[in-house]
Amino acid sequence: MIKDLYQKVGDTFAPPPETGEIRLPNGCTLYWITGDQGREYFSDEVGGGVQVWHTALVDQSTLLAAIVQEQAFQKLEYVIKDREDRKLK
Repeated sequence: MIKDLYQKVGDTFAPPPETGEIRLPNGCTLYWITGDQGREYFSDEVGGGVQVWHTALVDQSTLLAAIVQEQAFQKLEYVIKDREDRKLK
């Protein structure tokens, strides 16, 4: 997957491709296109496609923080629902 993006040219590495795609473990595809303002990522995970991230709009650390926070919320919601289902307080 990622290792396929690295193409050695002589003693240097070639720049990343302007456009491309990688298959994800969930069966979907992640696409990217490089523009003047950065790289834009899309996925076919939802219907005809959805924007995943644009590097010019949000820093990668902000995106990672949002993913971690969402995971924490989902775990909390799971625990609350589980306790309600088992009639625990």
